[in-house]
Amino acid sequence: MSLSQSDRRKLIGLLGQMGHDNINVRAASGAAAERLIKAAGLTWENIVIGEVVAASSHSVHPAEEDNCTIGDVYSAAEFEEILADAEDAAETDWEVDFIESIAARYRKYRLRTKISPKQWSVIERLAGIA
Repeated sequence: MSLSQSDRRKLIGLLGQMGHDNINVRAASGAAAERLIKAAGLTWENIVIGEVVAASSHSVHPAEEDNCTIGDVYSAAEFEEILADAEDAAETDWEVDFIESIAARYRKYRLRTKISPKQWSVIERLAGIA
């Protein structure tokens, strides 16, 4: 089990509130962080030790692995922004058709859409990420 990139960002935001002047904000943030961790089937030990080790020992970007899904790499909002940027940047007929085909698959399968390493490289290049 692990936290998605989106959940990691949420956890970071919640933990950032732990120094808030208002005790109620601190308590609410701590409780929300605990719920997030438990919902993912994790413990604080996993977060502090296991997750950090797992993240640092991952030698390649998840998009470089076979059978990678959009959800393995990005949240829905992040991918939709990337897809919009790629659509705007597509210049050739092939690039336009390629991005349209990815968008159609994404509309059907959402974050479960599988993307090959070569497809990721094209999407991210067009979106200005690579």
